[in-house]
Amino acid sequence: MKTIKDHIDTILGSIHSKKDLDEAVFCVCSFAELVDYKSVGGDQSQKRKLLIASEVKNIQSVIIGDYFTKLVKANQMWLFEPSHFADFNTALSSMASETSAIDLKVAIDLKESDIREIADYFSAKQQHKVILNISVDKSLIGGAIIKKDNYIMDFSLKNKLSTLSAQWKKSIKLSKADE
Repeated sequence: MKTIKDHIDTILGSIHSKKDLDEAVFCVCSFAELVDYKSVGGDQSQKRKLLIASEVKNIQSVIIGDYFTKLVKANQMWLFEPSHFADFNTALSSMASETSAIDLKVAIDLKESDIREIADYFSAKQQHKVILNISVDKSLIGGAIIKKDNYIMDFSLKNKLSTLSAQWKKSIKLSKADE
């Protein structure tokens, strides 16, 4: 049987953007209010399962909704018990606060598999979960700009061309000054 940490690791493994993480945490916190004996069928397990299944359909986060639906279909209802779900909610919120975000500005739209690969690379480098805030800026021409906190690394083709242009203009001025 999976532990609460296993469930959280599975969910966080599916999240690769700050927006998805915030949405997941919000939906779990909202759902936590619904998962108690009074609102979800009391001690009658079948009634409880039906009410939870109906509430799972209302979850806005696709990642959380799909994951909870799989649990209900597999009859793995222990996570939805109020005490377990409270622990799950607390642990997810804690893990979310320990997760860092990196802004990545790219020239083209990235495939989901590429986003995962980049997020996994940064997670391994930083030794904790990293999610990406990705934006597309066609003016970059190619490459990417990576920003974390106050650090910016510009690997864009636009920046490289601007640097070459500035160096070329400077060398022309220097050569004219030498004449």
